[in-house]
Amino acid sequence: LAAVAWWNPLAALCAVCAALLAAGLTRLLLAPGRTDSTAAASAPAASSTHLPAPESSDRNDAVSPSALLDATMNSMREGVLIVDAEMRVIASNSAARNIFARVEGKLEARRLTELTRNPAIHDAFRAALKEGERAEVKVEMRSGDRRIFDLGVAPLRFAVAGHTRGAIGVFFDITPLERLERVRQEFLSNVSHELRTPLTAIIAFVETLEDGAMDDAEHNRRFLNVIRKNAERMHNLIDDILELSSIEAGIVTVEPRPVRLSGVIEDITTALASRAEARRVTLRNEIENGALVYADARRLEQMLTNLVDNAIKFNREGGRVTIRHEASDERRSEEHTSELQSHHD
Repeated sequence: LAAVAWWNPLAALCAVCAALLAAGLTRLLLAPGRTDSTAAASAPAASSTHLPAPESSDRNDAVSPSALLDATMNSMREGVLIVDAEMRVIASNSAARNIFARVEGKLEARRLTELTRNPAIHDAFRAALKEGERAEVKVEMRSGDRRIFDLGVAPLRFAVAGHTRGAIGVFFDITPLERLERVRQEFLSNVSHELRTPLTAIIAFVETLEDGAMDDAEHNRRFLNVIRKNAERMHNLIDDILELSSIEAGIVTVEPRPVRLSGVIEDITTALASRAEARRVTLRNEIENGALVYADARRLEQMLTNLVDNAIKFNREGGRVTIRHEASDERRSEEHTSELQSHHD
């Protein structure tokens, strides 16, 4: 085996494959007196990875290249599929067999059309075999759950043959990355909407003031108050984004210490009193004065503020929100459980 042409992300993998395949795969592809189809039909399946069987060694403790390839392939999370010039599978690893789990029995000696009807996969392997070109394509597989792969295919060339005699394809499972990308896009869409709403209101009221409402003593203060509230809304949203960024970066610092719970709740109910009054929602603080919790005061206040704010927001007009707690001694430590109830009557 002379060389396996590939791109940077797979260079290390293919370098290993090129060295290890020399002992077994060359025998399959270039055996004297054999055509590609007969070589594929007689592909050995002695090992667990369905790769060429290990050759004997003079030393009992020596590891043959085929055995090393077998162990390497079987430990990979990426699916590896090797086909000959007639698009028959010569070798595969356990990850590839999991990808094509609907195919009964071994993958070896089967045509690629028996494994999948996905045209993108066929085009990638065909380009490597017929045109000697590397191909990279994103493919979607449905063997139970929906899975998305980055498939990279490269031609296998041999110095003794001088032309392409096979192709190797590697399936990288990018399903989690695609899911994260979708969440990121939804997040950006939501953030854009949340920023656009207050920004639109600010611009509208600023234009109103510029058009002469500045001299209207009856309404100008109300307009300025609306502008201030929307600016605060944008500021809070940006703070939330920065907080999320810190959490994802793993640089969030937590400074737990004894905190008087009733004081935290008093500050929260005071800050949200106007919002509760606007919806005619009653806030009831039933936390005992002596209740102490061991927590980061700032983050505890942030969490409880979000809970109480949501209880007000999703309550009915005329309802009430009750905040209480209970303590229990378990495993020699005092555990405080805060309970927030939202009543609609």
